[in-house]
Amino acid sequence: MRLQQNLVIADSSGAGRQPYHRIASSLEVPSGAYVVLGRNSNTAENGGVSLDYAYGNSLQLANSVDAVKISRVWGVDNSDTLTVNRTQYAQSVSWQNGISRELKNPALDNRNMDGSNWATALASALYGTGTRGTPKAQNSTYTP
Repeated sequence: MRLQQNLVIADSSGAGRQPYHRIASSLEVPSGAYVVLGRNSNTAENGGVSLDYAYGNSLQLANSVDAVKISRVWGVDNSDTLTVNRTQYAQSVSWQNGISRELKNPALDNRNMDGSNWATALASALYGTGTRGTPKAQNSTYTP
């Protein structure tokens, strides 16, 4: 799979549609592989994780009531977007500082991060400076 140049990553908050980030370069995602996207490539600010792609300050994710989506830009003047994939969250259970939310199985519906298809990274899934998650690996809560 290829996370293609000119796709956009957008943040849709409770306050409405936010500015989006247009992906500047293609990123190969081999079958069965994982990539990490984030705000900046400073590992000291990313819990020790190296990013595969930094999107900058375009996304300002809120601690509650927010959504993240990947879209294609289209239209005569490239002013419209067509959503390819999207997830949203509203409850405080979806965010905990330094603890990732994980989709239990990639085949499950990922639209609602507060729902039962998602879980908080296990306490055993430590990386970097004590944060929890599984960057560049299968989620710790994976359920076949």
